[in-house]
Amino acid sequence: MTEGTKSYLFGCHQFLIHPLMVILAWKRLYGCMPKSWESVCIFLHDIGHIGRDYLTYYSEKKKHWILGARIARLLFGQKGYALVASHTGQSGFPRSKLYYSDKYSWILAPIWWLRLNDKIEKFGEHRSLHVWRNLMIENFKNDCPKGSHEIYLELKERTNHMPSSSKEQSAFSLERKYQEIVEQKEKLIKDLRIMIAVRDNLIAELKRKLLHGKD
Repeated sequence: MTEGTKSYLFGCHQFLIHPLMVILAWKRLYGCMPKSWESVCIFLHDIGHIGRDYLTYYSEKKKHWILGARIARLLFGQKGYALVASHTGQSGFPRSKLYYSDKYSWILAPIWWLRLNDKIEKFGEHRSLHVWRNLMIENFKNDCPKGSHEIYLELKERTNHMPSSSKEQSAFSLERKYQEIVEQKEKLIKDLRIMIAVRDNLIAELKRKLLHGKD
């Protein structure tokens, strides 16, 4: 089974979960659900991964949009072809709503599903999930965010130039740093709640004194 077929059936391009995440991203970004024909295109946009070893050969990844775009053209004409083609910069088409929804979907994707993707597609040492999520968030702030595959390749290139011991140490360090940030955030929230409670008590006491003063 090729990498792309495995991905489309069970992994990060799974034919039900990923399109549903893209539809959710569309709703979050644009405040409305995609039209029926747009929804069909969303379900078609990654079907071209089937039969392609897209992780091993980047040239295969670059062609993954073609099959879905051709099917969409048969169903909806040129508008369907253009929508599917424009979900990736590799097609040369102008970026569309589907392009941004596709990228934003990885920010919304639940961690449990990303972990499952790691096990199925063996992304392994090339990405720490929390680092990956933060990179995708930062990436989406750009006017022209990169595709998730490009982010993956950058992480892979980075880790390939590190000795194995450094990779393990780096992954451990990043995970530990993330935990520290989470703990600091929880402490700040706790402190903030205490400050709010103190403020509310002071306001209540001031109101009480003002009311007694009127009496």
